[in-house]
Amino acid sequence: MTVLSLLPSRAVRFLEHDDVRTTVQTVSAVLMAYGAMHLLPLETASWAVFSALFVVQANIGGTIDLALWRVAGALVGAVIAILLILGAGHVGSGQVTVLGVGVLVMSLISVRWPALSYGLVTVSIITVTPDIQLIESAFEKVAAITVGSCSAILACLIVFPVSAHRSANVQLANALRMSGEYIVECMRCVTDGEARKSPEMQADALSAIHRASLMWQQAGMEKPSFTFRKQRYAAMSEALLEQAGHLQQSLALADRFSQAPPSCQMSQVQVEAIQNLASMMQAQLNRLGDALAAGRNRAEIGEIWRRYEEFCQAIDEICDDADTTEEREYLMALKWACHSIVVSIDALAQHVGEARQPRKETC
Repeated sequence: MTVLSLLPSRAVRFLEHDDVRTTVQTVSAVLMAYGAMHLLPLETASWAVFSALFVVQANIGGTIDLALWRVAGALVGAVIAILLILGAGHVGSGQVTVLGVGVLVMSLISVRWPALSYGLVTVSIITVTPDIQLIESAFEKVAAITVGSCSAILACLIVFPVSAHRSANVQLANALRMSGEYIVECMRCVTDGEARKSPEMQADALSAIHRASLMWQQAGMEKPSFTFRKQRYAAMSEALLEQAGHLQQSLALADRFSQAPPSCQMSQVQVEAIQNLASMMQAQLNRLGDALAAGRNRAEIGEIWRRYEEFCQAIDEICDDADTTEEREYLMALKWACHSIVVSIDALAQHVGEARQPRKETC
C-alpha cells in the first residue's frame, strides 16, 4: 500500500501534476539537506540547501543525472580554483587575474561539457573569497553540494516518485494523441475548403516528442528495476522515438495538402471514406497513446488497413472524374501521404508492442 492509495481520487489527480509533485519534492529535498547539514560537522548549509533547491527534476532519472553533473562540476571548479590560487602565490598574480583565468578555463570546459557549468560558481566564489584553510574550505563546499544533491535524489525516490521511463512514455503518448487530432483537422480541410486547422497543434506534438526524447536520455540513469518492481514500465526503445519522428514527417505532408484542397467535387461517399480513414488514424493513435501511458498491450491494427483500402478506392474514383492532370497528381500524392501515415502507425504499433512486453528477471 502506498501513500497515494490512502488519499481521495481528487487529491491523487492533483498530486500527479508535475508542477505540484515537483514542488512537494523540492520542499522535501531542501528540508532534508538542511537537517543533514546540522547533523554533519560542516558549516556550509547554504550550499547544500541551494543545491537541493535546483537539482530536483520532474522524474528520478533527470534528478540523478543533474545531481551527478552538479557534483562533478563543483569538484572540477574547486580543483581549478585551488590550483590557480596556489599558483598565484608563487608568481605574484593578483586576485582579478586568478578570477579571470579561473572563469576562462571553466568556461572552456563548459563549452565541451555543458553539464559541468556549475563549476563556474565554485571557481568564482572560491577565488573571490579564499579562506585561510583553502583546500579544506573548498572541499567542504563540494561536500555540502553533494549532500544537497543526494537530498534531492532521496526526495524524488520517496516523495511521489516518477520514473523517467514513465515520463517519456507519457510525453510520447500525448504527442501521438495530438497527432491524431491534427490528422483529422488536415483531412477536414481536404474535404471542406472552408475548414480551418490549429497551426499550434503540430508544433505541440513535435515539442512533446522532443521532451520524450530528453526524458528517454535521462532514463539511462535509472536501472531497469530502480523503482516499483510490480508497477515499473518497460524502457522506451530508441526505434520507437524514431518512428514517432517519421510520423511527424508524414504529418508535414498532410499539412501541406490541407493548405490547398482539390477543386473537384466529391460525393458524400467519397468524403465519408476520407473522413473515416482520418478518424480511424486518430482512434489508433489514441489507443497507442493509451497503451504507452498505461502499460497495456498494443491493439490490433487490421481495421485501419481496411479503411485505407476504402480511402484508396474513393481517391481513384475522384481521379477518374478529375478534369486536370494537376488534380490527379494532387490526389495521388495525397494517397501516398496517407499511406506513409498508416505505415508509420503500423510501425509504432509494433514497437509499442515490443516495449510493453514484460521483461524476464535475470539471475
